[in-house]
Amino acid sequence: MYFSKFVMTLASLASMVSATAMPQSPVDSGLDARDAGALFERTSFKCPTGMSYCSWTKACACPAGQSWDSKKSCCSGTKKTGAWPKPSVSAYGSVDAKLGAFCACSPYKIVAYNSAHSYCQASIKNVVFLAPLEIAAELKVYAGAAINVNAGCSVSLKNTCGGLAGLYLESAVDAVALFNTNTYGLSVSAGGVVGGIVGGVLNTVSGLTCWLGLTKCATYDCVSYCTKGCQNHIDVKGSIGGYLNGLIGFCVLPDVLLLVGSAGSIINVAVEHLQCLVGNIIKSILSTFDCGCN
Repeated sequence: MYFSKFVMTLASLASMVSATAMPQSPVDSGLDARDAGALFERTSFKCPTGMSYCSWTKACACPAGQSWDSKKSCCSGTKKTGAWPKPSVSAYGSVDAKLGAFCACSPYKIVAYNSAHSYCQASIKNVVFLAPLEIAAELKVYAGAAINVNAGCSVSLKNTCGGLAGLYLESAVDAVALFNTNTYGLSVSAGGVVGGIVGGVLNTVSGLTCWLGLTKCATYDCVSYCTKGCQNHIDVKGSIGGYLNGLIGFCVLPDVLLLVGSAGSIINVAVEHLQCLVGNIIKSILSTFDCGCN
């Protein structure tokens, strides 16, 4: 299979300022502690009405099953209930590995797919994905508890956690600091936005909801709508970017994430690129997964 490349622009990473946040726990992202620094202490960011922050897409999202209606400025469609569908391995048929289906509510809380399990329920807090089948037996031992990737964890399971960690940023405040401000040098230029949701989303953000109290947002609000062209956007088939539906069913391999792109081809996203991006906020990611960021 020929994989079309999705390349995340990282040229500005070398000039990024060190984060003031405490590291995210490599054991359980829910245990994250925050520094009392003003950047993370005083924020008035709120997602658009009807949307909530999704840690997996690092942007605001509509409830599972719904999508953003730009004309009505609200989420529309039928909310999904029950479990996310079990992903099929057929889309990644040429992958040279036996794949199994799994569910996660964080990069470190994973179970084999079970439609009755809480981690598999349709929610912007959960994802279902494919990964090497060999981790299934090991996950039975954890039984949904937090995986300690620094001790007693197989290389294969650590790689899976690492792939998920590259997608995940727990705090909306962190996402705003990373994507909507100039603090980390990731502002989006007008020429860099190649498309996106219509209806005013691409307007300058002077009147939008992403003011941190210390600095203005960059040219576009990447977190409220995960606008195409922003660094937290992955162009996947189905609902785009910040809408979780589009990320359901991705495949985690040791070095890459595979997703079905909007054109139907397979997108190959380097895990280390994702980890380097998130690692500007969550410093422990870089050491835990031996990232070679420049």
